[in-house]
Amino acid sequence: MKLRFYMFDWDDNILFMPTKVHVEVDGEPRDITTQEFAKLRGSSRMKPRNGDWAETFADMHDDGDLFYRDALEAIEKGCFGPSY
Repeated sequence: MKLRFYMFDWDDNILFMPTKVHVEVDGEPRDITTQEFAKLRGSSRMKPRNGDWAETFADMHDDGDLFYRDALEAIEKGCFGPSY
């Protein structure tokens, strides 16, 4: 059997997802969008929440229905990316 699959950089390409990244900015806890994270990435102002990257990306995994929930919300709100 021959299998084929495609991989997409989903967020900000297919859909603008509402998934939050949990960080500390200037020492204050903040839940930011992936767009904000892209801008702050590498900045000394941003740190992982409580020093824990797992907590920072707690909403970005396949367990449960987190991805489905966020994808459905993005579709319902019409948050389609440029590759949709």
